[in-house]
Amino acid sequence: MTMLPNMAALHDCERNVVSSYDADFAALYRSVWDPSLGERQEKLLNRFFEDRPFPSSVLDAAAGTGELAIRLVKSGRKISAHEFSPAMSRYLHRREVGGVPQI
Repeated sequence: MTMLPNMAALHDCERNVVSSYDADFAALYRSVWDPSLGERQEKLLNRFFEDRPFPSSVLDAAAGTGELAIRLVKSGRKISAHEFSPAMSRYLHRREVGGVPQI
């Protein structure tokens, strides 16, 4: 006889793990972020667009805590940044440039 897992219990466990991971990972991500990564990302984007016009607006669909989005805002680009992770999104939406909320 095959035992089937209790699906409700599995879903509860998954929700608990995901919410804990989300909050813990967001804090870890912010604490170890290396600014040179944002610099390298921005250089890569600029290199990609060196032979074509850079779009007037940019969608950052997995924005994390907004490091790249803020760099692009500072360089004069209009950014729409979105993040699925609620904890990362909280960091993202608190970002400011010159005291002005940007995202």
